Amino acid sequence: MSQISLTKVSAAEEVFGLFAALTMIVPDIDIDKTRSLGDVALMLQESYYKPLCTLCDEAGDIALQLRAREIDQPSVTEIYTVLCINFTKHLRQYQQQKIGSTIPYIFSLAEKQEEKHDCLNCNHNCQANHGLHVSFLIESHDFARTHLTRLNNVAVTPEGEPENAELYRQLRDKMYQIERYLLDNRFIEETVLIPGIQSAQKAINIRH
Repeated sequence: MSQISLTKVSAAEEVFGLFAALTMIVPDIDIDKTRSLGDVALMLQESYYKPLCTLCDEAGDIALQLRAREIDQPSVTEIYTVLCINFTKHLRQYQQQKIGSTIPYIFSLAEKQEEKHDCLNCNHNCQANHGLHVSFLIESHDFARTHLTRLNNVAVTPEGEPENAELYRQLRDKMYQIERYLLDNRFIEETVLIPGIQSAQKAINIRH
């Protein structure tokens, strides 16, 4: 995960960021590799995907409020605000697709492994469909990393109206929480979930 740019934020913002890091409630990383693949998927859904959807909604709402004020009162925060609106919208879509598609796939995959299913007896589309899910998870990581880097690079010290500055502070707080969740989520997906998926795929003769 990209680091917050300290060259473009005030000392007060830096202290606030450190305070948020100490007080924010982020779920403990559970990387017990003895857990079943389905259990890991369910933990990710409840502890990361769903909370990230909520955080995206909250950050998006704040960003829209701030953007409405920036239209009448141009501000140095405009670029950050617009990027946040777009980022949270698409990040939420990634989480929804994980909940609606990836999680059901993982449960189906685990069931096939338990039943000793052999995908060599299936058609070509079966092989292709299995490969899409890991690719999607990797794509979601690349999306988050690229856009968080852009956001952190354009973070600034707010000027002008106190109301705007307060909304910007709230937005930065939400985005910091999102970044923390994404860091932990990516770690679990890369070290536990994806290897677990690939192992289960191999067990039912999916060619990588």
